Amino acid sequence: MTVVFISDLHLDDSRPAATRHFLKLLDELKLNKIDKLYILGDFLEYWVGDDDPSSCAKECFEALKNAADVFDVYYMHGNRDFLISESLRKNIKSV
Repeated sequence: MTVVFISDLHLDDSRPAATRHFLKLLDELKLNKIDKLYILGDFLEYWVGDDDPSSCAKECFEALKNAADVFDVYYMHGNRDFLISESLRKNIKSV
């Protein structure tokens, strides 16, 4: 079983290179057929609510949703993104 842990990425629109690296990582994890991805908080720099996501957040959550078709995604919010709703977490099939 292959398990990957990530935390404190603090992704946002002001750091597009970091977002690109994360999206590339997801592609590599899908190719390597890992079993589980754990996101351990502060995935985003901030989250003000589901009704106002940044373009970075939209892109990253769409990529996570697609990745969740290949491996389990576990999402634990941090102090910067604790307002992420249960419905959004379910949308990425977070377990």
